[in-house]
Amino acid sequence: MQYWILQHNPRLLPVNIPAPPGVPLNRDYWHISRYARDVCVGDIAFIWHAGVNRGIHNVATVVSTPPHGPEADSHIRNLTRNDAPFWTEPAVRDRLRQRPTLLIEYRYPHGLHPPILVQELRQQGFSGLPVLEMPQRGIYRVEDSAGGQLLHYISVTQPRSG
Repeated sequence: MQYWILQHNPRLLPVNIPAPPGVPLNRDYWHISRYARDVCVGDIAFIWHAGVNRGIHNVATVVSTPPHGPEADSHIRNLTRNDAPFWTEPAVRDRLRQRPTLLIEYRYPHGLHPPILVQELRQQGFSGLPVLEMPQRGIYRVEDSAGGQLLHYISVTQPRSG
């Protein structure tokens, strides 16, 4: 198992878009441009939001990587069709949709409350996370020891919701 940070920019696509029919509420998809051959089913992804509330807003498990099976393909198609009108920059959406796609399952269906923001991460000794030094959109690899410590920290500080 490996650890990743998947960075989301809420300015480009709002959060909390209702799930389409036929897709579990805790499922989502993610386009990645790097590490497509390295990410595996079962890997853990920390969901990072850029912008005003920079930090970790959820944790997810990768449930499907390309090439996807029929069920995962169906979920991805439904999710992309569902969120298409919400993108603020359709050109960015179209460019990202040319990239490999992961299917993920959120561990916290309603997100972390509160999210773990940059200041808290630094205070807790996670200042080495690559996203803190290079805040660009995309995917970041997290070292195993830091990923395990971060996952543990989240599990003891966040209530596990349904």
